[in-house]
Amino acid sequence: MITLQQILKDKWVSLISWEHSPLLLPDLNKALSILQKHIQQNHSIWILWDFDTDWITATSSFILWLRDLFPQITTFYRVPERNEGHWVNKNNIDYMNSVWVKLIFTCDNWSNDVEQILYANSLWIDLIVTDHHQITVENYDYCLINCERKDSTYPFSHLCWCGIV
Repeated sequence: MITLQQILKDKWVSLISWEHSPLLLPDLNKALSILQKHIQQNHSIWILWDFDTDWITATSSFILWLRDLFPQITTFYRVPERNEGHWVNKNNIDYMNSVWVKLIFTCDNWSNDVEQILYANSLWIDLIVTDHHQITVENYDYCLINCERKDSTYPFSHLCWCGIV
C-alpha cells in the first residue's frame, strides 16, 4: 500500500528545494497518519482557517493541494467573520458533527483551545491543529504542528502560517 508520505515525496516535495526538513516540526508524521486514515475511509474534512491575511495564500494552497492529490475527498471550509472569533465553540463543533465531518484541519488557530479540542474528540472527530502563534497551554495531547512548540527541532520558530503549510 502506498503511503501519504510517499505521495507527498513523489508529487510535491520533489518540486521544492527544502532548506530545512518540514519533518523537524513536531507532529507532522502524526498529522500525515491522521490525514491518511481519513482519506482511506473517505471521510469529509472541514478546513477551518483564520480571517487575517496570513491564511489567504496558505489555506488556498492547502485546499488546492488536497483537492489535487485526493479529488474524491469532500472538503468543507468557512472563513469566520471577525465578530465570530475563530469559530471555536461547541455549537459549531456540533454543527460539523451533524454533517458527518470526522476530521477538522485548523489553519492558523486553535493551538490553545484545549477544551474545544477535547469536546470534538469526545464526538469522535479528529483534529490536526496547525498554527504559528505562541502556545500558552502546558499539556496538549492532540496533533499540533506549531513552530513555537518547545519540543520543535525546526531551526526557525518564527514562521508565519504560510511557512507551516
